[in-house]
Amino acid sequence: MSKKYTAVYEKKRIRLLFLTIAIIASYLIKFQGIFILPILLSHFLFIYPLSFKKNDYKQFYMHAVVISTLAVIAGLIVAWFITLVYKINVFEKLYYFFFGMYSYVANRGFNPLMIMTKLVWRIYQFSIFHAFFWYPAMIFILTFFYRLKTENKDKASVFIIYVAVCFFVFVFAAGSRLSVHYFIPLMPAVALLSARQILYFCSEKGMKLVFIQIVFTVLFFLYWHYRDLYIYTFNHNLKHNESKITEIFRIAVIGSYGEYLLPHKTLLPAIDYINSNYRNKTMLVWPMGTEIDYFTSGRAVVPSYWFNEKALFAIVQREKGDDAYIYDYEKSIIDIIIKHKPDLFVDVGSTDMIKKVMVYRKKGDPPYSFNIHETPILRLGRFAGLDDFPAIIAYLNTHYTFKGYFGKARIWVRR
Repeated sequence: MSKKYTAVYEKKRIRLLFLTIAIIASYLIKFQGIFILPILLSHFLFIYPLSFKKNDYKQFYMHAVVISTLAVIAGLIVAWFITLVYKINVFEKLYYFFFGMYSYVANRGFNPLMIMTKLVWRIYQFSIFHAFFWYPAMIFILTFFYRLKTENKDKASVFIIYVAVCFFVFVFAAGSRLSVHYFIPLMPAVALLSARQILYFCSEKGMKLVFIQIVFTVLFFLYWHYRDLYIYTFNHNLKHNESKITEIFRIAVIGSYGEYLLPHKTLLPAIDYINSNYRNKTMLVWPMGTEIDYFTSGRAVVPSYWFNEKALFAIVQREKGDDAYIYDYEKSIIDIIIKHKPDLFVDVGSTDMIKKVMVYRKKGDPPYSFNIHETPILRLGRFAGLDDFPAIIAYLNTHYTFKGYFGKARIWVRR
């Protein structure tokens, strides 16, 4: 963000190089990083020219059109060259890339009830420990728009508010997910706005309250991390057999569903069986293989651990009356099995920690399901599983030996 501002407004053009590197790196680290590109382009095309004199508008947009046209032509030439020399269909890959983005969003949909429910939950979570971070920024933004007509605003404030608002809008680009990490890209802008509001507009008493909350947050999480260190090093039982009160506190206050530190207890039977009987074997774990792969001696046959998104998208499309996606998905998984020949196929889709990512709604389902004895306690639909893809199970039963249930997980071994 600072690179963009200094490059454009302070004429430090060398920062454009670092800005480009930062955009590419953010995309490679986490997909949300690609949101930076349309935000900065929109700012450059529509916000930045607001400071121009009238005579400069035409010249600016003529240059923008010429540069954009040349960029498109250059991209087409490069794509044609790659297709010709390396036999890689760039356009097909782009199609599947954007289709993958669409399926990622569409499998959860844009249900307003789910969006509002999760947004309220996020506001609650952020308010517990981070009120000093979010609320001053919100006050600064609202005050800024309230005084917009009466005061001249500096370019830095306009730019930072623009970035914060855009990143907040992009939080909803993935439909009704609203995962916590979707809010991370807007945090630098929010931090700047909050700091300015606190330093310039807060009373001395207000600053003391902010300081107390910061110290409390630091000390609380320092304690919690040392607690985790003790559990991980000396006492796994506190994680695997925690009381219901501790579980509810962890979900309601910490915002964690238990998917960290150690494998979820419902995965332990499968992990123990693999480590005892099939060490150093290749595996294909469905629909999410991170914990099984990390906590066993097995080796994943493919670099991707997440098959749940396209599976859920296919099921959602089935509920809309289109079974073609189910057949395509079954074929894609069977093709992976045929190509890589994993020694083990592990289905963890019904375990408590994994099934929460496989929730969908049928027509007539209640909007909420609540069960204090189940994980997750609150869900917005019903659970999908491998049984929704009978062709995969039929192939496994033909070419693999079913070893049985281990807890709620299932394991097949190649014949």
